[in-house]
Parts: sequence; C-alpha cells; structure tokens
Amino acid sequence: MKVKILRALTVSVVLVGLLVWRVQSAHAAGGANIGQVTSFAARLTDYVTAVAASIAVLFIAINGVRWTTSGGNHIRQAEAKTGLMSAVVGLILALSANLVVTLVLAALK
Repeated sequence: MKVKILRALTVSVVLVGLLVWRVQSAHAAGGANIGQVTSFAARLTDYVTAVAASIAVLFIAINGVRWTTSGGNHIRQAEAKTGLMSAVVGLILALSANLVVTLVLAALK
C-alpha cells in the first residue's frame, strides 16, 4: 500500500514539475500567457487520463480472465474480484481527476 502511495505521489510531483517548467519556459520566452498554460495543462491531463484509463481497462480484462479461469477456487476468485474492484476504482479516479482539472481550467479561462 505504501508503495502505491509513493508511486502516486511521485507521478504527481513529476506532473506538477512539468507544469511549472512549462510556465517558466513560457515566461522566459516573453511572458506567460494563461492560455498557453491552460492549453498545456489540458493536453497533459488528457494524455495522463488516457494512459491511466487504458491501464485500468487492461487490468479489468486481466482480472476478468483470472476470475473466469479460477475453476471454482474461492481464493483465486476473491483475488480476481479484489483486482477488478481496484481497477474500477482506478478508472473512476482517473476520470474524476480529469473532470476536476477540466473544471479548474475552465474557471481559469
């Protein structure tokens, strides 16, 4: 669990760092235009959401196959069910994060 949280924090820090770098480079090139920043943030959010959603769908498929091939073994079924629930929660979080960022960017325009 701690490893997952650490990975999520690392990805968040990298993404914020990219956004800060983009703002600084835009500012150095003649002034940071809020339109440039929001455009970059929107593209970055769309890309990260697409990758996260693709990974979540892949895990949903993998755990669906694991559940189907469990052969009545209750332990394997429980593991597959947990994996399915985790993948669905990850998909919901990715889509929710995209929604929140989109709303914030719309408020900045």
